[in-house]
Amino acid sequence: MPIVRQPGAPAPYQQIRDILRQEILEHMSPGDRIAAERELAKRFAANRATISRAVNSLVREGLLVRRVGRGTYVADGREATRRTRASTVGLVVPFVQGDFPAGVIAGAVKALRRRGYRTVLFDSEGSPSVEAEELDRLVQEELDGALVMPVDKPDNNALFARMLRIGYPIVFLDRRPPEIECDCVATDNFWGAYQAVSRLIERGHTRIAHFTWLVGWDSTAIRGRRRGYEQALIDHGIECDPDLVCPPTPFGRDDLAFKHAIAYLRQSERPVTAIFTLNDLFCIAAAAGCRALGLRVPEDIELASFFDGAVRPNVPFIRIIQDQAEIGRLGVELLMRRIEGSAPAEPQMIEVKPQIVDDLAGSGPAA
Repeated sequence: MPIVRQPGAPAPYQQIRDILRQEILEHMSPGDRIAAERELAKRFAANRATISRAVNSLVREGLLVRRVGRGTYVADGREATRRTRASTVGLVVPFVQGDFPAGVIAGAVKALRRRGYRTVLFDSEGSPSVEAEELDRLVQEELDGALVMPVDKPDNNALFARMLRIGYPIVFLDRRPPEIECDCVATDNFWGAYQAVSRLIERGHTRIAHFTWLVGWDSTAIRGRRRGYEQALIDHGIECDPDLVCPPTPFGRDDLAFKHAIAYLRQSERPVTAIFTLNDLFCIAAAAGCRALGLRVPEDIELASFFDGAVRPNVPFIRIIQDQAEIGRLGVELLMRRIEGSAPAEPQMIEVKPQIVDDLAGSGPAA
């Protein structure tokens, strides 16, 4: 019996799980042994990973029980109660220190607890190879699903695609692999960048630099922030100068490199008067670079940035602050619908508007 693979159909493992559940409830008794996974794979014309996912789901429900070396059997009530473990979700993040993504983690854990789920935290340490190992662990440990904040590199795109193909419930948080259609809950990065840069333009700036990653790191968040920056310029009749989009350093944390980048941009025939930076680290380094050059912020140069840190430069600037708790909460809600099989078949993209905090409001323009 082949499974349905038409658009809009439930995931393959969900179809197999539902067919097996109905057969068990209608035709089998406690202690009956179900067919081996290789036999089920042949019957449903599916791969072993999909079959295993379906069977594991029924084991977690308490309908089936595995007996080492003997097979999988229909459980009786006492066995099911003894063997069923708490529902568990994996939370995979590239780092756990700092104000971001601490807020996302806290929001997700709180929402999962309300749903009666345990959370297992996996720290990929910003490494694609470690991330791959952690993803493999959560599948091997048969967790019910995963919330993933991926490393900003494409190394694991094939792994993500394979997990999605077999129907493993995954919701990406903050960003998603750019080339993969999948569930994601993230900040509306385009909108946040557009609003912040528009405010700089309204203050008289026409030469606005954007400090961001250009090589090595890539994500939908990075792309969205650049698109918002460029669209704000276009909509206000300002030419997008590619020379103003630059990574001051390969690592983004070298204040000296930021100082040299700002000095270069200020010495040109049409000097830069404002800078929109990608994140906290870039903003702090840009402010330090300005101080090192004797530039006053905001009197000589104004800043705008996505900024989630509790400690910020002792200067006024336009901050774009993400609603981290809401991203975590909505990610859990979407994942629960995937686990329960009630989410739409097509991937869902949920964007959360950030808060714009304008410390420059009321002051005179630097331009």
